[in-house]
Amino acid sequence: MCDACVLCAGRAEVVFEASAGSACGHGACRRCLSAHVEAALPGCLRQWALEVQCPAAGCGRRLPQRLVLSVSAAEKLAAVLDQAVVWPEEAQCPRCGAENSTIHVNRACGHSACAECWLADLEPKLQWSRANCTLDIPCCHLGCSQGCSEVLQRLSPAPLAPLDAVQSYVQEVQQHMKDFSAWCVHGGAPCTPGPECSKCGSMSLALLHCSCGVAACRQCWQRFVDEHLPWCRDNFAFFPDCLTFCCSPLHRAQVVDLLPTMTQDVKTHETELKATLLRLRCAAPRGRVGPSCPVCGEVRVALLCHKGHETHAACEQCWGRWAEEQLEQCVRCRQPPARCLWPDCCVDMIEAALWTEAQKSSQPLQQHLTRLARRKRLQRSPMYPAALQVDCPSPSCVGLGYLGFDTVMCFICERQWDAESGVTDKPPELLPAGSELQVAGLTVRRCPQCQEYIEKNGGCDHMTCRCRHQFSWTTLKPWR
Repeated sequence: MCDACVLCAGRAEVVFEASAGSACGHGACRRCLSAHVEAALPGCLRQWALEVQCPAAGCGRRLPQRLVLSVSAAEKLAAVLDQAVVWPEEAQCPRCGAENSTIHVNRACGHSACAECWLADLEPKLQWSRANCTLDIPCCHLGCSQGCSEVLQRLSPAPLAPLDAVQSYVQEVQQHMKDFSAWCVHGGAPCTPGPECSKCGSMSLALLHCSCGVAACRQCWQRFVDEHLPWCRDNFAFFPDCLTFCCSPLHRAQVVDLLPTMTQDVKTHETELKATLLRLRCAAPRGRVGPSCPVCGEVRVALLCHKGHETHAACEQCWGRWAEEQLEQCVRCRQPPARCLWPDCCVDMIEAALWTEAQKSSQPLQQHLTRLARRKRLQRSPMYPAALQVDCPSPSCVGLGYLGFDTVMCFICERQWDAESGVTDKPPELLPAGSELQVAGLTVRRCPQCQEYIEKNGGCDHMTCRCRHQFSWTTLKPWR
């Protein structure tokens, strides 16, 4: 390494190129370095590139940019070169040598050329780009892997069909990348050939890499989603982890998130599946695929079981049908089903929470549990304690009535009987023809006095109309 200026041989304030990372080790003082760089700037402007040769005789290396930019004039020229897209003056085209040409700069790679060079051979370039799945049209300088669509957009010749085709191709590529994933990777410069899919073997614009190492093109990922989503819906299954079916749940979540457009239906399916599992609080543990019911053999979203008895599990429908077979006894005992579906199981299931879930598939069970819930509310009345409550005498009713009047009425089936003898009232007289009507989907009767429509949705037979007329709903006769 020299310790003297290569231009003036002075030793004061020598700036070594090695300090800026150069391998030649030549040095120059500040004054000589500034003069050498400023003298080279006109040539840099003509070439539209800030490249200054080493001042040492016989050294063909270029000065490091750090040393060149330490000169204020070079720093200003660098700012102009970085921001400008057209040379400020007409000059010789660096590619074809044409004189007095307007030189356009490709900011992607820094190469410059005249408009004729940029527009030359667009059709062959476009065909090559389509065949090799590049992201852009190649730069006009041979060996450059950067695109030039940005330069072509700035050119203003008469409309050219090849130029329009180039712009359409670039827009198609951008839309493809957007629809695929924000995280897909081309794997090289814009005009390098596209990567090869490890699944189908075809060349593609980009691949999406799962964190497990699997990479595939858009078509393979789309085919994977289209093939497995219907199967997941039919089998109440969560979506497979990855193309290899061996990813961890973390990898699966990443793949779904990396494919927002393709996996929108997947997310909807899994959201509905999770909501159903959250609703089924009595569900037995399950895997990623819906279990088969041991009773009916059908694949279900989950199997219901009594707490602490996960091995005695069946689907909602089977529990509902089993409950319906016990309803007659349940009504007589005024309680929910008590027996387990499994043979020889003696567990008392009166308080089992799974009946609340099973009723969704059995309307008779749902009606029975609704009546039992109303019976419990009636039993909790603070005005009528247990001593003033009496069960409905009807064998098909779970209701009750309150003592304290001559006649007792069941609050569920509205049957009435004598409070002392327990004898049911005599059958009501038949209504006159046309007394009961259907109005707006409701069953109504007319007030015997003012003929106003009246709907009865609960309570006893004692009716009081707006006209203050009191009558019996059953017979339509004046209230005694």
